[in-house]
Amino acid sequence: MNILRRVIAFQWNQVEIYRNSAILLLAFLALYSFIEITLNINRPYWGDESHFVETVRVFGQGLDLNLLKHYDEMSTPLPFVMYAAWGKVVGFQTQSLRILSVFVALITYFSFHHLLFAILRDGRIALLGTIFLALNPYMLAFSIFVFTDMLAIFFLTVACTAIRNQNPRWLAIAMAGALWCRQYLFFLNFAAAVYYLFRLWKEKRVYPTWREIMWQQDADTAATGTA
Repeated sequence: MNILRRVIAFQWNQVEIYRNSAILLLAFLALYSFIEITLNINRPYWGDESHFVETVRVFGQGLDLNLLKHYDEMSTPLPFVMYAAWGKVVGFQTQSLRILSVFVALITYFSFHHLLFAILRDGRIALLGTIFLALNPYMLAFSIFVFTDMLAIFFLTVACTAIRNQNPRWLAIAMAGALWCRQYLFFLNFAAAVYYLFRLWKEKRVYPTWREIMWQQDADTAATGTA
């Protein structure tokens, strides 16, 4: 009973630590989003954003197989489909599309925070690590402007969490989503395959094969009969 109480107390303590860290992150991201929207929502196009917005508007005119095969971008189409669906609801003005970028960024940062806490079990490091990521100059841009990168990063964090939790279904969904955001994220599929092949090789070294089990049973039977 004492061991059970300790386990329950430890788990409850972990929940409290995570909740406190998540609340502080929420407060930071609320301020972060307010500053981003105040300073950048009406800014001129930044970098490649101009032709990304135009592509989103093309997707908003109607989605078909021909468009998915032939459109004027190098990256895969999921982000453009997502922004086009959002645009059909709130409008295709640049400011309206940028609001979706803020929402995607918030979900991504919470996903990253959850991943860090799951690995490190330290609320302070998870919080500081997420803040450090959010304050990266590129992430500041991805968090407000219309780009394809943030959704890809979200799927990458989900995939890492799925690997950590040994959840093949979510891993498959995340790898597919990442690949449909940026084709170079094929490396994620390759890395996951290498990881699981390595685990399989290690488990084969730890656990005997069925042939080794049969040989051991025959040897035990022979030794018993001899005795």
